[in-house]
Amino acid sequence: MPSRSPSVDPPHYRWNYLAHVLDGGLYMGSQALLSANTVLTTAIASFGGPAWLISLMPVLMMLGVSAVPVFTAHRLDRLTRSMPLLLATGFVQRLPILAIGLVLLHYPDRPLLLCFVLAAGHLLAGIGSGIGLPAWQELLAHTVPPRRRSSVFANRYLIGSAVGLAGGWVVKRTLAMHPGAAGFGILHVYAFGILVVSYVVFATLRETPREALPEHTHLSLLDNLRTVPGMVARNRQYGLYLAITALPNGVYFLAPFLALHCLHILERPKSYVGVFVIAQMAGGVVGNVVSGWLGDRRGGKLVLVLSQFGLLTTALFAAAAGTPTGCWLAFFGLGLAETARRVGGSTLLLEIVPSERRATALAVSSLVQVASLLVCSALSAWFWQLGGLVSISLAAAVVAGLMLAGLTRIQEPRRLPAPVPA
Repeated sequence: MPSRSPSVDPPHYRWNYLAHVLDGGLYMGSQALLSANTVLTTAIASFGGPAWLISLMPVLMMLGVSAVPVFTAHRLDRLTRSMPLLLATGFVQRLPILAIGLVLLHYPDRPLLLCFVLAAGHLLAGIGSGIGLPAWQELLAHTVPPRRRSSVFANRYLIGSAVGLAGGWVVKRTLAMHPGAAGFGILHVYAFGILVVSYVVFATLRETPREALPEHTHLSLLDNLRTVPGMVARNRQYGLYLAITALPNGVYFLAPFLALHCLHILERPKSYVGVFVIAQMAGGVVGNVVSGWLGDRRGGKLVLVLSQFGLLTTALFAAAAGTPTGCWLAFFGLGLAETARRVGGSTLLLEIVPSERRATALAVSSLVQVASLLVCSALSAWFWQLGGLVSISLAAAVVAGLMLAGLTRIQEPRRLPAPVPA
């Protein structure tokens, strides 16, 4: 937990709040053009990619983001300023998107190459982001007070969803006018342009140096990893949070194949995924407004609970969707549940994470999700081949129920006394 009292605003708070919101909103808006749940899965399918690769696309970038921080956290714990590192990694994580776009435009008739470049490029973009993820989380914790963090996350996603609403129209028009690899390549170039603007906004953040950790607390990678079991044991709430996030995320059961299922039953062209993007972004707008308002007032746990109720309802509804309106509502629910989970999870994590070696604690949380994402991908492909979207929907509903049961054991951090640093 930050040492600063929640009632005291950090330096440059208002400016940094706005910069965090605009940077994140633009970044997420760029990703709406490349929606991993609709656009990327449709691209891989159109290039003849296998089911296992289609199921990986919604989580591939997050795998890169989540797997790397544990290897850099022991260094990041020593930083007194995060911005220099983040400006460098921000540049690195954006370049693969441009590279993917150029390859798709120049080699449209090589499907195996296109599948590889799409997958590898988005994984590399995730790795570039993951290198500095704990440093970014540390920066956010020191520049935004706890009482406003939910609205930061929600407003970031809200802007991203608003951009995504327009992006859905762009996706539909672009793929209709430029079918095949060229259309997907143009979308990547558009996304890179938005990413450049988000980078410029991020560079305006004003960071106040933090107090350096004592030299004797600096650890090597292996020594730092050896401290993790003790850190988890000393912080029961944090341990419970890790256990819950280790559960598969039901959203990523549905995400890889919902668009393919709806395109098939509606007999629509691939450009119709733009309509699904709009529906998902509309759900994201509603989810962000509710999550930001509720999270600032009641904390992240309640938002997480509502996200799982939303997922449970969406999963059961998606299995029966067979009309354009039904498919639109299924994507609306998916967008709402996904954004509510992100807002609630991000808020709860920053408030529940132990103050000792915060970067390491955040990195461990990210690493735990790697196994969860891989399980989601594997099970999603298996259920798809086993029984189509019906079996996937039932599995997502079961996972949502398990997470709801796990959340009953976590106490809202805002109702607990401030922890005493170890």
